Amino acid sequence: MIKEYASVEWVSVITVLYAAAFLTMASQLLKQGKDSESAFVIVIGKAALFLIITIPILFSKHWITIFWCAQAVTLFWTALKFDNKALIYSAYALLTLTLGKFLLYDYPVVFRLYFDNLYLTPHYTSMIVERYITTVLIVGVIYAFRHLTIRAMPHRTLTEMTPTIFVVIGGIALFIVLNVETSAFFYTYLPAGRFTSISVLWSVFAAVLMIKGFIRNSRAMRKVSFGLFLVTLLKVFLFDMSKFSTPYRIISFIILGLVLVAASYLYHTYKDRILKKEPL
Repeated sequence: MIKEYASVEWVSVITVLYAAAFLTMASQLLKQGKDSESAFVIVIGKAALFLIITIPILFSKHWITIFWCAQAVTLFWTALKFDNKALIYSAYALLTLTLGKFLLYDYPVVFRLYFDNLYLTPHYTSMIVERYITTVLIVGVIYAFRHLTIRAMPHRTLTEMTPTIFVVIGGIALFIVLNVETSAFFYTYLPAGRFTSISVLWSVFAAVLMIKGFIRNSRAMRKVSFGLFLVTLLKVFLFDMSKFSTPYRIISFIILGLVLVAASYLYHTYKDRILKKEPL
């Protein structure tokens, strides 16, 4: 109806007014205490919904992702504060939507990093500041969820595995981002070394996981580290050997060898600790 008389941006006036109205109602319900808690949750959920709708109307591109990150954390904090399962699952859904938009839409459409045979076309400097800000926020929001869950424990909706799940999701997101950025950088500035750079990145990432596994005495982290080492070795011998030129082949093997020697040293140093009962 509004678009018949004005531009689409004027629709945001209505959605913002709805959000403001519901927020006002929520503030009044909050003053009434526990008896109005259920009504408060419903009303604050409606206010959040209209704010989520407003953002794509007023903003575009990566700004939607940035605002949704902030809303997801705020919604999750509110959900934990009022111990409401529906709001917690809504925060999870918004976080999933934000991650999906960032990986499947922002990278190829907004930041112009197109996948081409698992590597990226040379547009590394396109919107680099905006891309880095969005990337840091995405990864940061996942770990903010983890921090909030740890502070909220014990909680009837959360389990002991919930913080671990967020660590896994954050680790996967960080791994994907590092692969994309590394591949894009080398594809743009040093194409001959792009295959080597990914193998080195995987080796270093596996080494960091192993170190954290020793620090936290976590068998699960060390298993993931071993798995990534194995995949890296297979990648180097079965795929990269045909792609490397001689200098990059030497560099790749030297770095991979040093990382493996360091890993064996860590196992030898901490072998007594490993033999003890370990938490996940």
